Amino acid sequence: MKLVLVIMKGKYDKTTDGGNSWERLYSGYPRGQILTSVFFIDENNGWCVGLDENPNGSAVLKTSDGGVTWQRSDFYLDLFSVFFIDQYIGWMIGENGAIYKSTNGGLNWVSQPSGINNTLYSIKFIDINNGWAVGDNGTILKLQIPEQPGLSVRVEQLLNSAQFSS
Repeated sequence: MKLVLVIMKGKYDKTTDGGNSWERLYSGYPRGQILTSVFFIDENNGWCVGLDENPNGSAVLKTSDGGVTWQRSDFYLDLFSVFFIDQYIGWMIGENGAIYKSTNGGLNWVSQPSGINNTLYSIKFIDINNGWAVGDNGTILKLQIPEQPGLSVRVEQLLNSAQFSS
């Protein structure tokens, strides 16, 4: 069993023997920046996103060797979740309703307008076309990605500004 545990400030621990031993690794994420999400599609290919404690944006990190080395791409906003359906196609989300999609393993990202301004914190897909994102104020979005390039993403807001009382 393989497991990666992300720790703040770019340090993380990795086990390849079910937790009997752990190896401390460093992502190269600089001080002042915090990793908020990690996703591995297999034992070698993974991505991390995060935020900057200063208002300078953040970064997307990609590894193809199980986390030994990372390639960094700077990004201009805080990111909270990353998810890949395969080695090439993935999404990341963040502040102000930001949704981005990559079709080349995270080398490039294209904005997918959500139509909302709430920060989004988690994204998951069940296949290449259907996913969900959740965020501030009880926001739940159902995302439908068209198969034909150039068509807009269909975003259905299932819940917003949830209020609970007892």
